[in-house]
Amino acid sequence: MKEVRYGVIGVGGMGRGHINMFKEVKGLKFTAIADQVQENIDKVLEDHPDVKVFKSAEDLVGSGECDAILIATPHYFHPELAILGLENGLHVLVEKPVAVTTKATAQMNEVAAKHPDLIFSAMFQMRTNPKWAKIKQI
Repeated sequence: MKEVRYGVIGVGGMGRGHINMFKEVKGLKFTAIADQVQENIDKVLEDHPDVKVFKSAEDLVGSGECDAILIATPHYFHPELAILGLENGLHVLVEKPVAVTTKATAQMNEVAAKHPDLIFSAMFQMRTNPKWAKIKQI
């Protein structure tokens, strides 16, 4: 199995939480972060001193350090960053909500459809919760 190098854009609480969970996934290599808040960067570097740090998502995406990105920024930035990643040949996982409008969600899906070789997905860890299963039935 090929190792997948991933970067995280937005390493506040959610981003760091995903980094910790992804330690359990075989075949993933944590390689890069982008964040504008130095305190967030410093917290990641405490446990991952070798990770590459970028001050912008654009720099991370263009760096060649990643095969995939996780977007854990404030949700208003999700569509722009997801499209940036896809258009630059990266697999994209977006924290929820994916977007704040259906138009933005549709735009992301349209771009993803143009790149069938890439995975575009969103977090929905509660999908197996019985409450959500019941809502889906209704």
